[in-house]
Amino acid sequence: MPKAVFAKNAEAAFRALEQQDFRVIFLDHDLHWMHADNSIFKGTGKEVARFLAKDGFRGIVIIHSKHVEGAAAMKKYLSNARLAPFGSFEINAKTNL
Repeated sequence: MPKAVFAKNAEAAFRALEQQDFRVIFLDHDLHWMHADNSIFKGTGKEVARFLAKDGFRGIVIIHSKHVEGAAAMKKYLSNARLAPFGSFEINAKTNL
């Protein structure tokens, strides 16, 4: 995926979403080790999911978090998102060299 954009935290995700349009977004819940506590909202994938929902994102969203409760909370914001826990799928990209 040569055009993939990686955001290491929610702030970086917000900047990327403001700078360009995406057709597919992969979301994880735990963007910091403290996010394993599902009561935290700020800076988590839940905050990014809420942002996408409020912004009316119409592309494909794949929630790939191993954090089951966090993934379910994100899915509440993005009902059309697909749940695919990390490690349950592979991305195969064809390249033209």
